[in-house]
Amino acid sequence: MRTTSYQVRRSAWPVFLSFCGALSVLLSGCDKQLLSETRSSPDEGKRAARLSGEPVFKADYEVETVSIGRIESRDSKAAKSDIVFAEIGLQPRIERQKVNFQINGDGSYELTIQPLSPQRLDLLPPTVRKRASESVLSNRTVVRNNVATFYNSKGEEVGNSMFKAGRFDKLVVKVLESKGGDNSISNEIIGHPLITESQILKTAQEKGAVVKANGAVTEITFDLSKFSGEVDAQGESLSKMAVQYYDFDRHRLLGEKLLESSTDKLLYKSSIFYSSPEEGNQVSKIISETFDEDPRTGLRTKVTKQVFYSKMNIVVNQN
Repeated sequence: MRTTSYQVRRSAWPVFLSFCGALSVLLSGCDKQLLSETRSSPDEGKRAARLSGEPVFKADYEVETVSIGRIESRDSKAAKSDIVFAEIGLQPRIERQKVNFQINGDGSYELTIQPLSPQRLDLLPPTVRKRASESVLSNRTVVRNNVATFYNSKGEEVGNSMFKAGRFDKLVVKVLESKGGDNSISNEIIGHPLITESQILKTAQEKGAVVKANGAVTEITFDLSKFSGEVDAQGESLSKMAVQYYDFDRHRLLGEKLLESSTDKLLYKSSIFYSSPEEGNQVSKIISETFDEDPRTGLRTKVTKQVFYSKMNIVVNQN
């Protein structure tokens, strides 16, 4: 379906910004080799043997996502069917999930996702609250070492697919190498690791980024074409500028923006909120806005998303 193209683009930008932001600049291309070495090293073999019946790391948390979209403007190119189809795709949605994640001593991992009843229906328009509470997620999703399996309410398998390797493989390395008790791991699980000033600034220098300090906030502007050529995995042009805001004293990425390089048109922006450093410095909420224009229909849309993280519990079992 033609409209799907701009829906895919809209959802891809937050993922790509995370790639080019704090997560990617902290991790290099040698992680697969490092992961292999970690799994096969003598020390890790002994650790795995000691913990043969216990995961070395377990975490569980809840995440609730509220998304509201609307058509901002249209022109004569948009047919009535285009508008109707776009409005369907932009309908308010709310999803709440329980996430369990565990890493074993041999480096294997398991991720389980189960839908829960939403709690923040008051954030939706009154006319759609009841209908929007119906989840479109599978009853249970289990990811084991990059293979995702989907189950229905009867516990029957209804499908499976490959889960893109990368973030969790790298997290396995960090957990197996760590001494335990690192609160930053909780943020890495959800894709927002606490950042290190020296590493961020080193990448900024290597990529010719513009760095500006304003009190406690440091603004860094990256030209994305210098990261991965001119096209990303979704086939999108990378003639974009990413502006990121950091609080280096608290090791936090505060938010980011994505702009068209030639026009400075705003495509995406987000703000990230944390618990206090004393409470773990964990990401508690992310608010984002994504702007898109379909070149075929001329429809310009905006999607506002709020993501809430809660009940993060981590158990480290490394002796």
